[in-house]
Amino acid sequence: MPNQESSWPDWKYPEWRGKGGQLSPEGWLEGRREEDGAEGLWRVHDGLYELSSWVHSHPGGSEWLEITKGTDITEAFEAHHIGPFASKLLANFYVRPAKTPRNSVFTFHPDGFYRTLKSRVYSKLKGIKPGPSEHSKRLLEALASGT
Repeated sequence: MPNQESSWPDWKYPEWRGKGGQLSPEGWLEGRREEDGAEGLWRVHDGLYELSSWVHSHPGGSEWLEITKGTDITEAFEAHHIGPFASKLLANFYVRPAKTPRNSVFTFHPDGFYRTLKSRVYSKLKGIKPGPSEHSKRLLEALASGT
């Protein structure tokens, strides 16, 4: 059985990890569904969200959301949504608070390191136009015309 000691005493060791044998991706996700407290919904922080009606509208595609239904997706949500738009949109799908605390060492406090970093990065990115620069476009055109 693997060592279950942790430098984070509040972190609950995943029960499915100590069962031995090879764990498939599906088995790993099933273990997460059993322990994340998402109750068949999507969990972000301490809230549960029903995204089924919106999954196919997700700009990043539907597959990832379909696969992660029933799990805590807080870290992925925080990492992939730098600006405030996604959080405002997510509020429309709120169902209720989760019944159990999150099993994560990451807190995402508004004045904590990660949220402060995200805010600073977002303020810098706001002034940058999306897409390739004119210089990049000209370079690609030159490369394409030379082949």
